[in-house]
Amino acid sequence: MPREQLNRQLRRVTYDVTGRDGGRLKSESGDVLSLLLQCPFFFIARIIPPMSVVNHFLTSAAADQSMSGGNCRWEPFQLDDVEYRDLVNALTRQRFKKVITPRWVRTHRDWLTWCGEIVWGVPVAKARRMAKRIAALEQKMQASDGSDEEVVNLLKKLMALRCEEARYFSENCSGKPKIPLLRAR
Repeated sequence: MPREQLNRQLRRVTYDVTGRDGGRLKSESGDVLSLLLQCPFFFIARIIPPMSVVNHFLTSAAADQSMSGGNCRWEPFQLDDVEYRDLVNALTRQRFKKVITPRWVRTHRDWLTWCGEIVWGVPVAKARRMAKRIAALEQKMQASDGSDEEVVNLLKKLMALRCEEARYFSENCSGKPKIPLLRAR
């Protein structure tokens, strides 16, 4: 392998992290891997996500203060083929494993659903159906006219679906993960 490929740097990014001192944002700079490691639900286990999942996350979770982005915000961006390959190399050096994912795993939500199966043993067919119902309801909320009554009804439905999803996961997950989990630093 040529020396310049070995010495390539991961893309540098600036991101804001919510401080533990009352929630103030603190600007940090690092590479794309350090950004992804700041997001609590991106890496569940030491497995390498496909490029489509990484890019979906980097664009959709950038301003998302839910489980996706967690305590982190950044300007949306995507990795090209070379940058993704550099990320895979960096992950491989940290003992992450490349696993062949099913074709349907294209988004971060798909990734989490599939990881539920390979890490915790949660059957994926029903989990996928629930994830699709949740996504459709979230889209409906975004397209809502904003009336209080409609928003309240949609939120109730969303909460009920998320409770059903959590119950399904809890009832079907194995006691121990099948793949070692990623330990937070």
